[in-house]
Amino acid sequence: MAAGAPPLVTAMRYCALISTLLVIAGCASAPVSHTRPPAEIPARSSAQEMRDTPPDSVVRFLISSAAADFHTHGPSQIVRFRDVRLGYSVTLSGEKQYVLCGQFLRRQNGDSTAWVPFSTVRTSGYEQSIGAQAEMYCRTATAIPYTGGDLTFMLQSRFESFP
Repeated sequence: MAAGAPPLVTAMRYCALISTLLVIAGCASAPVSHTRPPAEIPARSSAQEMRDTPPDSVVRFLISSAAADFHTHGPSQIVRFRDVRLGYSVTLSGEKQYVLCGQFLRRQNGDSTAWVPFSTVRTSGYEQSIGAQAEMYCRTATAIPYTGGDLTFMLQSRFESFP
């Protein structure tokens, strides 16, 4: 019996090890299978987007305000805009305050300078900021998709339409 005990003990150790590994593997999180049909998921996100997306009148207002402000008060010789996007923040009263964010490139002495961030916020009128303040405001705003057109193109076109 003494000669047969070591293989039996070894076999029991292997069984215990395998059982422990199976228990650990069984406790690991398994992939979650979605029981909802895939068609329901986009409908839900589209409804969320519809709640977040501002009306076209707000977008037109922000584009027009930004272009007019750049034309009237902005840095001279703006060459172009890029990465124009929408966002919002929630005011203390719980209302959404929409913001147009992006960057502009200006030309000085024939050379292009660095891209500069800007923000145009819809308030009782509007407020426009450039530089670090705009960058901070846009970083804290919640980004929202806009499917009504290319905002960069819209702002560039509106800006270029000024005499």
